[in-house]
Amino acid sequence: MQHFKEQYSKMPKGKLVPFESPDFLLKRSAKKWIGIELTSIGNPGQVEQSFVKQICEIIDKKQQKAKSYNHKQVQELWLIVIADFISKMEENSLTSIMLTNNDYDYTKIFFFDLFTNNIFSLLEK
Repeated sequence: MQHFKEQYSKMPKGKLVPFESPDFLLKRSAKKWIGIELTSIGNPGQVEQSFVKQICEIIDKKQQKAKSYNHKQVQELWLIVIADFISKMEENSLTSIMLTNNDYDYTKIFFFDLFTNNIFSLLEK
């Protein structure tokens, strides 16, 4: 999480606190919190199903979990999908992921490639 925080230029200032469901809380002030859920994807090139399908399935699975979070504690809820390495072709396919705002409890969904430090925004409300 710290690595994402260092790489994301729009990261709000605040104290990052480990938590459970979601994984972290970013305390911006006494009453302003951002919940951050992290998940990782295995080596995309070694999985039989398409890269985009993998990402969409992960997001859908995390969306089901997000419904159980206590949203009274957080004003925003972020999801960060992390991979160690993706090919240029897989990176280009990220643009085909179309997420509509009303379908998700998350206010932001990111894909973070640890190898290149590239962050792709898949959803921003």
